[in-house]
Amino acid sequence: CFEMKDGEQPQHARCSPEGLLRQVTAATRKTGVALAGENALPRFDGRAYAQIIHNSNLKLQGTKDNKSNMCAFTFLRMNQKMFQSENWHSFVWFVRNMSEGRTLGHGEEDRCQTELKFNAAANLRNEAAALMHA
Repeated sequence: CFEMKDGEQPQHARCSPEGLLRQVTAATRKTGVALAGENALPRFDGRAYAQIIHNSNLKLQGTKDNKSNMCAFTFLRMNQKMFQSENWHSFVWFVRNMSEGRTLGHGEEDRCQTELKFNAAANLRNEAAALMHA
């Protein structure tokens, strides 16, 4: 549930994916066990990717060691929609940022959305230019 936020869940469900992840992260850090995560839903939007990046480097309040112990992330639910141009460019941005160990704080999703749109537009311009010169 690395892509989920508490505010996105129905209130009647009384669930807290962010709280669950904080508990699991605290337990793994306390015991020295590496943390592996995965997404639960087929989402290809920048907000979900930003949440995954944020959670992969989760900072816990009241703890001395906030070093990430994340060892792996499995992207589940790939389907045809993922390979649509805009979604694919977003996924490439996400993979690049995960591999570079980028960290995001809460509230940085809007900046990520802008960066995603800018990069997607640049990629489309480059593809169009390549086709025109081919």
